[in-house]
Amino acid sequence: MFLNFLLATKDQGSSGSKSKKGNDDSVIITAAYDSEDNMYILDISCGKWTPFDKSVNVMRTFKTFEYIRLGIESGGMQNEYFYTINEFQKSTGIRVPVEELSHHGVNKNIRIANLEVLFLAGKIWFNRSDPNTAKAEAQFLIFDIDIEQDDDNIIDAIAYQRRFQAFANHDTDEYDEDIEGAWY
Repeated sequence: MFLNFLLATKDQGSSGSKSKKGNDDSVIITAAYDSEDNMYILDISCGKWTPFDKSVNVMRTFKTFEYIRLGIESGGMQNEYFYTINEFQKSTGIRVPVEELSHHGVNKNIRIANLEVLFLAGKIWFNRSDPNTAKAEAQFLIFDIDIEQDDDNIIDAIAYQRRFQAFANHDTDEYDEDIEGAWY
């Protein structure tokens, strides 16, 4: 199998505003795509992060996976985050290729619901060794298209992956990896 490129998407979480359960988690989804347009979720990083923590986790995932683009959900916390990631980039000399994510006018619940056909077709695969895979599965299991949920940041970031991948103009590098048994 040839993996053509790696992308990451980041759901900012709303650390400045409280939901019923407290602050939303920030999420970074790192995924690889093959020549048949299958998505392999390599890493799900999430937590209740400060702007500093968000930058640390972006740098960690970038240094680990060297993705070609990081799409970041727009929102109120974006400017604060961009300031801190800019400071990190200046101090480390590492430039993370960041782009703003766009939902292209598609409601979040519709974006998430559109993933169902991709799961049924076997086009999305999870890394079974990632401990946050269980959180993603739980979010998918309780998802209801008719209800705005507070705890759906992981599946929203996965939905953004597909939109980002579809609209991104990416360069391709090919990787040949033996990953049998690592995905489900």
